[in-house]
Amino acid sequence: MMQLIEKRNSAYQTKIFLKQNNSRTNLHINQTKTDYYQKQQQMKDKSRESSVMIDPSILMNSKKMQNIINKINQEEIDYIFYLPSTFMNFISDSNFFNKEDRTDFWQFMIKKNRIRKPLNPNEILGKIKNNQIYFASYAFDKELAIKKYPSFHEDLQKLIKNPLISDLYFEEWIFLQQNSWIIGNSRYMFDIFSKVGAISIELSKKSVDKLMRLTLHKKDEVLSRFDKLRALGKWIAVGGDTISPYFNPDIAATLILPIGVFFLFDP
Repeated sequence: MMQLIEKRNSAYQTKIFLKQNNSRTNLHINQTKTDYYQKQQQMKDKSRESSVMIDPSILMNSKKMQNIINKINQEEIDYIFYLPSTFMNFISDSNFFNKEDRTDFWQFMIKKNRIRKPLNPNEILGKIKNNQIYFASYAFDKELAIKKYPSFHEDLQKLIKNPLISDLYFEEWIFLQQNSWIIGNSRYMFDIFSKVGAISIELSKKSVDKLMRLTLHKKDEVLSRFDKLRALGKWIAVGGDTISPYFNPDIAATLILPIGVFFLFDP
């Protein structure tokens, strides 16, 4: 009889312990979720202040991509990076390398961007997933973009015959015009923009450093942002409304919106 009572007491105590422990576990999980969503909301709020897209010349580059991950882990980055949805759709395809057009695209990007140690699609997706709070796929509306920039889209298709590649560059062009900043490890994409008709204003590192000294006490938005991004990408471009204040209103209305103008920071 005493043994039966002891067993019941032991079972009851075990049940109480598990219940208490489970409550603590659930509390920890709920707190972790709360911290995650709060962090995610904070990142979204900051992303509204400054939007930056990463070109595949960085995403595919093992060394450059790791550099960005390191900066994230060191908490030196305070905004979300946008990824070209065209590119993300390519590499998310489980049969990526079984399709000829995607293989051509991959080899094209490696060659034109001079990537020595390219990551494979799964490696890129893994790095993004492990730091997903800091990355977001760009919501690209291709049909709407074509209506807004019909001649640019048409000329781009004539220059780049592979539709996958032309769609990627068209998406990046739209982002540059509407959301401001793009960082890359190669200038190939920016040269494509110029060949299609965009106006590129290049600023060398020396000239930018001089401008930064002259505007040190004025807190110039573009130069301040460039200074933070220069450690992440070799080539940095900014366009759209962000650079409009640097032009006469009449010039801005004539060039920036219809044709497209962007600053290209030369390393």
